[in-house]
Amino acid sequence: MTTPSKPMSASERVHAALVGEQVDRVPFCFWHHFKPEGSGERLAEFTLEFFRQKFDLDIVKIMPDLPYPDPQTREWDKLPRLDIHTPMFQQQLVCIRALRARIGSDFPLILTLFSPFTYITRFIGGTAAVELARQHPEQLEQGLATIAANLRDLMAAAIEAGASGIFFSCMGATNSDFTREEYAQIARPYDLQALEGARGGWLNIVHVHAEPSQEGDQIYFEDFTDYPVSVMNQGAAAHPRQWMLYTRRYSRGVAARCAQVGG
Repeated sequence: MTTPSKPMSASERVHAALVGEQVDRVPFCFWHHFKPEGSGERLAEFTLEFFRQKFDLDIVKIMPDLPYPDPQTREWDKLPRLDIHTPMFQQQLVCIRALRARIGSDFPLILTLFSPFTYITRFIGGTAAVELARQHPEQLEQGLATIAANLRDLMAAAIEAGASGIFFSCMGATNSDFTREEYAQIARPYDLQALEGARGGWLNIVHVHAEPSQEGDQIYFEDFTDYPVSVMNQGAAAHPRQWMLYTRRYSRGVAARCAQVGG
């Protein structure tokens, strides 16, 4: 198939890249964080300005700047069950609807959320989260199950509100955190439970990454190839050689075929 003679829309370009068809140019996206101060409408304004008006990127990515609420308890088996009326969840839906109204019905729009285990690391730190998983696995797993259920509902609501998919960011899948077997037992089941909510999306992305200080670590990219997503992504600057070898072995999705940089 020849390269299209006419310019493609962002939606056409990304859809084509996902299935390995020719594109007029490589889809391109990069991002940074904003300070919406708890407002979905303000985050929508910042996002629209950056992704569409200033840089005209191919994917609009809603950043995790309206964060999942810190449960304010470290009794992980007693985490609260949250519904979509939770204020910060509602603000994320406000942001999605506002952006969808302004960018049109088919422009690629994704919501960034973290995996259940990644949220635990954000609450107490990576080292403490790994220790918790090994010392009190049953208590942690109850907490992960609750977070996964909350995320599943939020993802489903996000897709219904107009998101094309979820950018699902996962930490812990490195040899300095867990063995492959540990990640598969501790974190993976709750990743998959959460992603059940994103089944209606066409642009679901799993982002597998580590801290910049873990530059020499092995990341278990291969263990995510069967996740129910269309795209795999990694912050390639931190582990460029490992990512290059991975993408040669697995041609999986737009992030393995296009220039995509995060920060």
